[in-house]
Amino acid sequence: MTHRRTLYAALAAVSVTIGTVGVRGANAATRIPVPAESVASLAGRLRVAVDALETGNCVLWLSFQRSVRSRTTIPCDDAARARLAGWQPTRVARYGTGAVITYVSAGHPHGFTTSYVLGPGRRFVAVDILDPDRTPAVFRGSSSSSPYRMAMASVLSALRHRNCSLFWVRAVLFSNARPWTNRRGGGARTKALACRAVFGPPESPLVGDLRANPDAQPIHFGGTRDWHFFGLRTPLHYYNFVVAHYADAPGSRSKYFVDPPVRVF
Repeated sequence: MTHRRTLYAALAAVSVTIGTVGVRGANAATRIPVPAESVASLAGRLRVAVDALETGNCVLWLSFQRSVRSRTTIPCDDAARARLAGWQPTRVARYGTGAVITYVSAGHPHGFTTSYVLGPGRRFVAVDILDPDRTPAVFRGSSSSSPYRMAMASVLSALRHRNCSLFWVRAVLFSNARPWTNRRGGGARTKALACRAVFGPPESPLVGDLRANPDAQPIHFGGTRDWHFFGLRTPLHYYNFVVAHYADAPGSRSKYFVDPPVRVF
């Protein structure tokens, strides 16, 4: 009980921000899923998981990472304990159905930032991490939201009009295109493989949903210097998108890219 009171007191001292919501569509605000947990609660679960790592409770540490669907699993070993020693959240913020947590630790003295969005069950899942060298002043925000909005509009247009070239240069693709397709497999090592997985045949459920609902427009929730958060609601589904600003993307004139969407329901 004492440990729990201490944890809650520490989280209460952390700066918590609720981002300004910019809504497109007359009734969009009433159709946004309500998070099943607060961002402070998410930070609290992360705090408990880090404590578990420090005490050798690997089951709890790995379980937390699975719960937020981390793409890269941090092992339960001495190197991770040393890197996360002294872990403390410094800022947590919510932007509609997205969230950002910044923390410091022995291995990240200048800060480390992770973005989250609502996933199945209306609980937060991890989306992206920020290079520690760019963490200071992350919450200053960008001078304009226009590049983020343009990137989001470009990807939606590419998906609706089967524009493979536009999709390829604006969408973030990992080892496979599954996050964009909801299907297993779907290689993304080349433009042809990625676009075949998304546009088919058969076309991905996301493409089908967007083409069937041309009036469904993204809701912009605002964001930080490096991430802006968007939601999109169709009659059957709600999707979360994060547009990321990669300032030093090598060999590319485009600096704003759309991360794979996360479907809440």
